[in-house]
Amino acid sequence: MSQMRKKNKKDYKEVIYNDEWEIFERGVNYYNDNNFSNAISTWEIFSECCDHFDKTFIKSLIQTAKLNDIEGTSIKIRDIDNLIKILRPYSPEHFGINVSQLVASLSECKNKIQDSDNGGSINGLQGIKLAYSPPSNPDLDMEVMEICQMPDFLAGIELFNKGYYWEAHENWQELWRDQSGRGKLFTEAFVQLAEGCSFVKKGKTDTAIYLFGKVLKKFQEFKKVQCKISIPELINSTEIILEEIGSYRRNGHPVFKFTSKPVILLKRK
Repeated sequence: MSQMRKKNKKDYKEVIYNDEWEIFERGVNYYNDNNFSNAISTWEIFSECCDHFDKTFIKSLIQTAKLNDIEGTSIKIRDIDNLIKILRPYSPEHFGINVSQLVASLSECKNKIQDSDNGGSINGLQGIKLAYSPPSNPDLDMEVMEICQMPDFLAGIELFNKGYYWEAHENWQELWRDQSGRGKLFTEAFVQLAEGCSFVKKGKTDTAIYLFGKVLKKFQEFKKVQCKISIPELINSTEIILEEIGSYRRNGHPVFKFTSKPVILLKRK
């Protein structure tokens, strides 16, 4: 593994975007999927390429995962206090983790221990999740910007905005085949967005809901990317579609139709 070098707490964003950083993100995903043993082993690998300051932070995440992974073993106030003490210097955010929120959640667990009738202890951390947002990545910004300027990508947007969703899907899918890494994931989100809208037109809302869920998960990874498209707006519009489908179902409407056609807007220069 290549060495990750960092002069101080604020410099990590300049050096983390490499193969090692993907390992860290994999650990976060394992953790939030309650796969704590894999999160622990993944972060242990990642910690090998960190300096002392960052390694201490990773060890605190590993300890959090271990406390979540406990079954039938009591966690005491001192366990939580030690973890909070280690994490506080990294607030409000480090490595894309909302540390302030994590500390607040741990403090809530501490209060539950104090209020419990179980001898000042509880079993496990009771599902504390990590709020994670990947820091801005200049290399990824450039990669996505290049994709957004490609004629095939722009042609897909034009087709999509005219309501030709399957045609947009086919267009973007050709582009997707030529991509790799994060660029492939970014393009795939648009492929699935168009496919989901196409299934809405066909009345197959179950499949559309499944695809929109995948789209939202992918777009969240690009929320901070600087490009010609506002990813947060796309996330919001996709969530609105899902809410409208749910509303139609709750009100007993057998067929869902868009109240207004979804549109992908390009930012003005």
